[in-house]
Amino acid sequence: MTSPASTEPAIVVDGVFFQLNRTGIARVWKEILTRWQDRDIGRRIVVIDRDGSLPQFTNLRRVAAPPLDYKHWPQDRVSMQNICDSVGAGLFISTYYTRPERTRSFLFIHDMIPERIGYDLRDPMWQQKHDAIRHAAAFAANSKHTLSDLWALFPETRGKPAGVTYPGVSPELSPSSPDEQQAFHERFVGPYLSGRPYFLFVSDHWPYKNANLLYQSLGSLPRSMLDSVGLLLTQKELLERFRSLPGLSVHAQWLSDADLRLAYGSAIALIYPSLYEGFGLPALEAMACGCPVVCTNRTSLPEVVGDAALITHPFDHNILRNNLLSLQKPDVPQEFRRRGLERATHFSWDKMASELAGLVTNCVTTTDGR
Repeated sequence: MTSPASTEPAIVVDGVFFQLNRTGIARVWKEILTRWQDRDIGRRIVVIDRDGSLPQFTNLRRVAAPPLDYKHWPQDRVSMQNICDSVGAGLFISTYYTRPERTRSFLFIHDMIPERIGYDLRDPMWQQKHDAIRHAAAFAANSKHTLSDLWALFPETRGKPAGVTYPGVSPELSPSSPDEQQAFHERFVGPYLSGRPYFLFVSDHWPYKNANLLYQSLGSLPRSMLDSVGLLLTQKELLERFRSLPGLSVHAQWLSDADLRLAYGSAIALIYPSLYEGFGLPALEAMACGCPVVCTNRTSLPEVVGDAALITHPFDHNILRNNLLSLQKPDVPQEFRRRGLERATHFSWDKMASELAGLVTNCVTTTDGR
């Protein structure tokens, strides 16, 4: 705790998602809080550190709390309220879907995947999410599509303040130099992918990520092409299935941000045939690194890629197959690399942090409601 407490009502931010996972939502909140700590809003922020999982934010006050246990999520509301009371909170923000009992809350909606894809909504995780939605006084969403889904699924939220603020792309994710690509080829592509040009699939194994479409498309390619290309996966759960494709060189490995930048920069293209995205951060990151993107035109992805990606159909593997074949022509990846780099300049973490701070500040200073 290096920052003095403000005389204004505190804004409590529950860093619970850092306890739960290190995926894209964690990246979003790390980028936001890193910027907030050096702005006026940072004087009011108190971050809840769940079980020591919070990244280092030097200029933000923090309060320790036990980890979230979904089996007892209603009791967690009492713990959050106790913290709000102890610091004089005027607003509570969760990095996922926790809430206090009484203190006014602001909720950032990342996606409505469980509701749209058909998860078991009796699961305590989603019960807690819906409880948090009903309690929230105001909302932000990471895309117009996500906000539209929120309004469609929870019509009672339409009358509450809400805004859309898009994620950005980290400065570390930028085009790599020829020397960097050569070094990555010698260190990684040569040993793990037989030195072949490769497609990149940055995703987990959830069905909505649509790895099956990529599998079918690759399987329909000429054997001569499979004998000359590779596939880099970031989740090992998919490895054995793709290894069943004859001739294809496949490797799966979690990548640090530094290696992910180099993997984007060296790939033929990012293949991202997702059925549903709240935003679609990998598509933006790929474009910022100069990697051509192939994705569907579903949900939020058109908001991210604009005309800077090759578009495929989520259920027609022949269209994706044709996309993969077209990328063998040098002018196609070159054109989409150029478009992607230009498109990525429209997204900024600084802009997101400023817009979200404005929405939050407006909510905490509103006196009506909870």
